Amino acid sequence: MHDVSTHVAHHTPPQGFLRKYVFSLDHKVIGKQYFGLGLLAVMIGMVLSWLMRIHLVWPNFAIPGLQWLSSAGAPGGVITPPGAPAEESHCNPGIAKFGQNR
Repeated sequence: MHDVSTHVAHHTPPQGFLRKYVFSLDHKVIGKQYFGLGLLAVMIGMVLSWLMRIHLVWPNFAIPGLQWLSSAGAPGGVITPPGAPAEESHCNPGIAKFGQNR
């Protein structure tokens, strides 16, 4: 019989921050990334919800930073995509008059 020696390759763990935490293949690190991304999405959603509620309660309240989001000054305090109609006259007449006395 001959002696069979097996060579086992030992890999060192990734050393750099990007390789270890951003481009990781480890399922535990990926789980932490997923958890962190979920928390970030919750925080952004809460802030946007607060801004919408502030705008509903105080429509004339100046929201800081809104002037940088829209060069037109965000008519009515809402963020509209470029090219979207800003006036009610461009909207569907049935929807624009909903709830108003004629």
